[in-house]
Amino acid sequence: MEAELKFTFETEKEYETAEACGYVDWFDMVRMSIELPNGSQWDFPVKSKEECMKMQVLCSKNHQKVLSVYQSKHYYDFSEFCASQGY
Repeated sequence: MEAELKFTFETEKEYETAEACGYVDWFDMVRMSIELPNGSQWDFPVKSKEECMKMQVLCSKNHQKVLSVYQSKHYYDFSEFCASQGY
């Protein structure tokens, strides 16, 4: 599955280093949608290839069904985040 997906960041450390600068321009990532054991669904961003592989293993161990993994883009702006939180 990962071979088809595009990631700007290979590792979680690469993304964390970029995020620490306070601004990350639009980057390639994926969103993952899973079904939890209680039947509820959760859709969340996965920002590196490494994180994607870890999440798939974790979901398997926790008996969470991966419903979909789909390409997306995202950006990070610390000042925008702070404003949205009322800081």
